[in-house]
Amino acid sequence: MTIQAQDRRQQILALEPRLLGCADAMTRDVHEAKALVQDTLAAAQECGYGEADASTAQTWLFRLMRQRFHSVERDRDYRRSRSAQVTELAYARKREQAAQAAVQEAIDAR
Repeated sequence: MTIQAQDRRQQILALEPRLLGCADAMTRDVHEAKALVQDTLAAAQECGYGEADASTAQTWLFRLMRQRFHSVERDRDYRRSRSAQVTELAYARKREQAAQAAVQEAIDAR
């Protein structure tokens, strides 16, 4: 790692407390906020820690965290809606089976 890359890494790691505060405001959960910050820092490391300019790197990092947060929320919303659809389908099948059983019972009672 070059000296410039190490400096960028140190600048970004120094932003961790501010990132945590922002993540806490977004997630409203300390544990999720910590996980989001760690995920963001890992993604930043994979990308080579962004731009050389400190202010640009800061902007890039906060944008990266926000994008990752919204991605997680979209996935969570999809899973919730899918789960609700599956649950509703299961209840509809049970209601249909109960109705068929009632019809069959009425036929047998004649």
